[in-house]
Amino acid sequence: MKSLKPNTKHCVQQLFAIFLFILLPVLFISIGFNYKHEVTHYSLNCVDPEMAYLYNGLTITHGHLPHFVDHPGIPLQYMSAAVIVVVHLFRDGSIDEDVILHPDLYLNAITSSFIFFNAITLFFLGLLTFKLFKSKSAGLFIQLTPFLSVVYLNLSNRVLPEFFALIIVAFVFLITIYYVKLCEEKNLTNDKKFPLLFAIMIGFAISTKITFLPFGLIPVLVLRTFREKLKFAFYSVFSLVFFLLPALNRWNYFSTWMKGLLLHSGQYGKGDTNVVDKAIFKQNLLEIYHNDPILIYLLVFLLIGFFIYFIPQLKLKQKKDSWFIAFIGFSVVTGFTVILIAKQMKLYYLSPAYVMAIPSLFLLLTILKRNKYFQKGLFTSAFLILTAFLSICELKPTFAHYESNSKDRQVTQKVVTEKYANVPIANASNYYGSPFYGYSVHYGLAYSNDHRKKELLPLLMKLMPNFYSFHTWNNRFNYWDGSAFTLTDILKRNDSVYLYIGDEETLKRIPNESLGINRRMETTEDVVYTNSTTSEVLIKIKRDSGKGKNWAVQCDLERRNENGENFIFENNLLADAGNTQCSEKSFSGKYSSKLNKDQQFGIGTALTDVEKGDTYTISVWKFNNSNQKSGLVVASVTQDKFYKIETYSVEEKSGWVKIQITIKVGEDLNGEDLKIYCWQADDETPSYWDDFKIEKSVE
Repeated sequence: MKSLKPNTKHCVQQLFAIFLFILLPVLFISIGFNYKHEVTHYSLNCVDPEMAYLYNGLTITHGHLPHFVDHPGIPLQYMSAAVIVVVHLFRDGSIDEDVILHPDLYLNAITSSFIFFNAITLFFLGLLTFKLFKSKSAGLFIQLTPFLSVVYLNLSNRVLPEFFALIIVAFVFLITIYYVKLCEEKNLTNDKKFPLLFAIMIGFAISTKITFLPFGLIPVLVLRTFREKLKFAFYSVFSLVFFLLPALNRWNYFSTWMKGLLLHSGQYGKGDTNVVDKAIFKQNLLEIYHNDPILIYLLVFLLIGFFIYFIPQLKLKQKKDSWFIAFIGFSVVTGFTVILIAKQMKLYYLSPAYVMAIPSLFLLLTILKRNKYFQKGLFTSAFLILTAFLSICELKPTFAHYESNSKDRQVTQKVVTEKYANVPIANASNYYGSPFYGYSVHYGLAYSNDHRKKELLPLLMKLMPNFYSFHTWNNRFNYWDGSAFTLTDILKRNDSVYLYIGDEETLKRIPNESLGINRRMETTEDVVYTNSTTSEVLIKIKRDSGKGKNWAVQCDLERRNENGENFIFENNLLADAGNTQCSEKSFSGKYSSKLNKDQQFGIGTALTDVEKGDTYTISVWKFNNSNQKSGLVVASVTQDKFYKIETYSVEEKSGWVKIQITIKVGEDLNGEDLKIYCWQADDETPSYWDDFKIEKSVE
């Protein structure tokens, strides 16, 4: 057989290289969509920060600057805007209405775009590395960059700025190795483009997320001459201003937010002003090790590599060694990022470190190849060993069944949105989603500017005129125009309301907090839908005018709910402090509520939105022992508005005394929420309470 002509042979080699470097990007796409297919309905699971980015992208399409600058996430918001515009080209109706009613469609388009952009980046990362080093194994090795951790791969189903990590690291790495190669060939370079290229990428990286700030150290170390470093600093100022320009309209907020993150030891700028909580920091480092030990092992290996470099017998050290400087830069940034994230920990925050680890190792291997024993097959061996390890420890779990309750929550969405689309909804979902798109809209608007809120108000009033969403920010159900309501307020506006509760914890809390016992005595509640798998519940609450005038309800402390956290009133409503039930003493039945210096708050409940002219009489029986530092308390939720504690008895019977408070609601308390509870001060002698009763009468 005749040998191939040189040109033909070259073309075959090029095609083979292209095929070779497509394999891992295709694997990346496959893994990404494997994760994505389990979370297709973002409004049911992920509203933070997905809806913030979606709605700020929508804001940008209308020519406004983004309002959400917490990360700051500027490139992601403009990418979201671009995807929204492209997708809407193939759809009908207004862009605002389409995004509001079909947020999952647009979010899926954004995450799919991310996966393909990263796959393309991965392809060129391998191909360009191969062309520069004339080594297919080197190109394949660097393509392992995103596969180091399943945590990073799992970002395929999220809209998070960390997913830009691969693009940022790939560009910084390629700029670095091209610069170092040029330095090798010409001894030094004054090529103006490298300081500029570095500055552009660092500005882009920091505008993506502030955790990329350490990346600025790489060009500072790698650029060889002082003049180049000075140019980089100069260009970086303009690069940062350019990329952060959309966030400068909220500079005061952004700078305060960053200051809080830096100076406070808790997450989101909270906690003590001690910069680092040593106990939490240590705990977070251990969590990183337990979840992804390979990252820690690689950091240790890189540290060992640093010391090996100085062993004379290995003949690795060179004068003006740009490869070693680059290795130090990448390794230090990787390690410092781990330390920085351990301060305020979430595993996916580590994405820059995960993606930097392989390039750091690549640079070390490049140095080790100077030794004659490592010159042949080093990258091939490293690629095979690391691939085998990652396949077992990281890649295999990605193809296992990904547990998600998304499909179960879709069942709820189908039922409730079809049957209860046009009724008043009070949405008290859990933090991560709701079957009603109104919740995702509320979350998106919370991170939108006032101008956009006003622009969307007529449309939202038309699409969802009776939707109210509960926020823990103000513990109220919020409406489109910014007004906030209690459930009682909503019931005054509507004959009935459907309360959606997204999880078991919220089910325990919201009804009691939003509807005090006075309002629950005046309404009827009917559970119209339950999803036992997800603990979602839809309750129809209707005001019953025949029940609300005069009533009395008592709790004898004999019954508790299943988890023992609440006592049960005679009409099956719940009271607080079920964990204080005690059989040592009782006024009636077998049980009472026992308080001591370690458990100071006993049986209690709440009255919400009390009205002028109402009279409430609260009474409880207390065991008459030597404890004189305890009493019955009624206090307003609004601080310093109202507080009354009663310790004196109005009646005595069988060694027990009856303590009673009567409150006539005047103008000063009209509309207030009141807390009622039994309380004991720090006293060695315990107190015992029984037969808790509330009566209401109207003038």
